[in-house]
Amino acid sequence: MNKIEILQDLKTWIIVNKPSGLSVHNNEDETNLLQELETQGFKDFSPINRLDKETSGIMILSSDPTVSKNLQTALAQITTSKKYLAIVKGSFLSKKHSGTWTQELTNKAEGRKNPQGLKKDRVKCITHYQVLKTNKYLTLLELTIETGRQHQIRKHCVLHKNQVVGDKRYGEAKFNNLIKEKYNFTDMALHSYDLNFLFKGKKYSVRANPPGSWEKLDV
Repeated sequence: MNKIEILQDLKTWIIVNKPSGLSVHNNEDETNLLQELETQGFKDFSPINRLDKETSGIMILSSDPTVSKNLQTALAQITTSKKYLAIVKGSFLSKKHSGTWTQELTNKAEGRKNPQGLKKDRVKCITHYQVLKTNKYLTLLELTIETGRQHQIRKHCVLHKNQVVGDKRYGEAKFNNLIKEKYNFTDMALHSYDLNFLFKGKKYSVRANPPGSWEKLDV
């Protein structure tokens, strides 16, 4: 595996660009993010935010328990901005190029048959979307989340008939296989690319480039 890209090194905490397909700390996998970081000299670091194994992008980790607690508090503030990029199925040529999705979702992993989950478990969810590029078949979206429910973006996309490319949990296997055969693309095209937050009176603005494999999709 290539080295993990370190976006910022603040000694007791770091910001990295996690690759797609790499779990954060699943010891059952051949390797994971924490193990890879240890080989690069970052020992005993723990994640502050979470990303699914299939999702790439910005992650913050810390080796100091007090710093970890303070960072978690900072990220939870209303002033924090979290933006994602996603390549999704379908065209937005005849759809609104920006808007907000507000379907209520559960805060747990669900399945393809019912992405929203049981009605009694659903909670408020807000995802803002902006079309960056679109053609007849695929669309590149910028997504800003106000709430951080599990798989929120993936669920909202599939509920609007625009599944994230490569999403094996909520998306159609037939479509994912078509993308794999046509473009040799096997990742899930969801990436945490922009994070802005205040920590100890200082503003941090971080951006991470999406994986190079996205270029295959030619949106």
